[in-house]
Amino acid sequence: FTDEIALAGAPPIMETPEAKDWLTNFSVDDQQSAAEIITLIGKKVMHKLEKKYKDIDNVVVIDGADIWNQLNSPSFVDSVHPDAKTSSEAAKIFFEDATAQLASFGF
Repeated sequence: FTDEIALAGAPPIMETPEAKDWLTNFSVDDQQSAAEIITLIGKKVMHKLEKKYKDIDNVVVIDGADIWNQLNSPSFVDSVHPDAKTSSEAAKIFFEDATAQLASFGF
């Protein structure tokens, strides 16, 4: 049985090499607008998660963008996936946030 659940929102898509490369398909004038649209989509997904679980005491939603902003020099193994060092560092931050917000997360 699970008493408490911690959900991680997605890290910022625009930080991935894939998204940065994708932006080069747009004119310089349109690159900022395209980046803003992608960023807003990620924020909307995060907002929906927070709204869905806000009244459930044993579920916490942790913003993936907040975790990402705390990482030291994140890097990737390919154009989308963070490498093991980055993933490990993100997991530690996630676990610290979850244990601070939930009474028995991780036992």
